[in-house]
Amino acid sequence: MKPDSNGVRLVEARVLLRRGERDAGLKLLEDIHYDKEKGSGDEEDAWYTATKILGQLYLEEFGKPENALHCFMKFKEYHKSGADTLYQIARCYEAM
Repeated sequence: MKPDSNGVRLVEARVLLRRGERDAGLKLLEDIHYDKEKGSGDEEDAWYTATKILGQLYLEEFGKPENALHCFMKFKEYHKSGADTLYQIARCYEAM
C-alpha cells in the first residue's frame, strides 16, 4: 500500500466529496495538483483526473474561474483530453 500515492489520495478525495465534506475533498485535490509530481502510469492518470475534478469544482461550485482555467490548461496537456476540455476552457474565459 502506498497511502501517499496520487491514486489513493484521489479516491479519498472523491469519497469526501460524495459524503458532502467539500472543503476536505478540495484540500486533498489541491494537495495532489500543487504538491505532488505527475509521476507516470497510474500516478499520472490519477494526477490528471484530480486536476480535472479540481477545475470543475473551481468553476462550478467555488466561482474561481482563474483557478479553473489553470487546471484545465494543465489537463489539456494530457493525451486523454479532448473537445470537452476546450469547452471547459472557454467556459472559464466566459466566466472571467
